[in-house]
Amino acid sequence: MYKYVKRFLDIVFSAVLLVLLAIPMLIIAFLIWKDDKGSPIFKQERMGKDLKPFTMYKFRTMLENREGIDHALTHDQMVTKVGKFIRKTSIDELPQLFNVLKGEMSFIGPRPWVLSYYEWMTPIQKRRSNVRPGITRSCSG
Repeated sequence: MYKYVKRFLDIVFSAVLLVLLAIPMLIIAFLIWKDDKGSPIFKQERMGKDLKPFTMYKFRTMLENREGIDHALTHDQMVTKVGKFIRKTSIDELPQLFNVLKGEMSFIGPRPWVLSYYEWMTPIQKRRSNVRPGITRSCSG
């Protein structure tokens, strides 16, 4: 029963938040595009419930277009001006509301790991795939 209530609340809250935040999210997407032409959304394969891979969405915070740059950049140099702000405020996580609505993530749960981490996970760590990954993690984990 608990999992059905949690899923219902995930659907309702993510849908409401997506409606309320639609205009701010469009503005953020435009600012990202204006700062560094390219897709405002960063997509990455992550490990979901029952080890099922899914594409997680975030606002892009790093340079996509490096034309005219003839030297290697540090990690900090690759973060855009807008990216610094949206990382600091966790706004980059807002597109994950679509993952919640699709049922790939929940609001609360363990953070989803990159697929390549699986080979280094201990059996205890692999148990985190028994539940839906979350945007925010629970106090216990």
